[in-house]
Amino acid sequence: YLESAEAYNICKMVNQQNVHKIAQELEQYKAEYMLNAERLNYNLQVLRERVKENKNAQNQHKRKLTRLQDVLSQLIGRYAEADKRFRQANTELTEGYRRVTEQYKDLQLKFQHFEKADVEKFQQVWDMHEGCLLYTSPSPRDS
Repeated sequence: YLESAEAYNICKMVNQQNVHKIAQELEQYKAEYMLNAERLNYNLQVLRERVKENKNAQNQHKRKLTRLQDVLSQLIGRYAEADKRFRQANTELTEGYRRVTEQYKDLQLKFQHFEKADVEKFQQVWDMHEGCLLYTSPSPRDS
């Protein structure tokens, strides 16, 4: 009976040591679990905050994009109007230049015509005057 009591006590002691060791491991695991749970909660809060910031940034970018698209549309419209005005002005100026060039050419032709006519008239008058002088003036031999 003594041996069994002693074996019982040894067995009991070993079991108590095992229970104590297992209890320590359990406490260590609980502490790790708590630490991991706190880390996960902190990370979750950080992620939620980042999501919120990203949504705000995304909304700001959407508003900015919309505003820039409006500005682009306005600029394209202004460009189209200015381009239309400049093309029309260019067409009008080209037509005016062509018209002035034609008028200049016509004026040159008229000038040449009148110059030729004036030269002919002058020659006729000169010849007539010369002819009058020959008939009316005494020749130097007559004196």
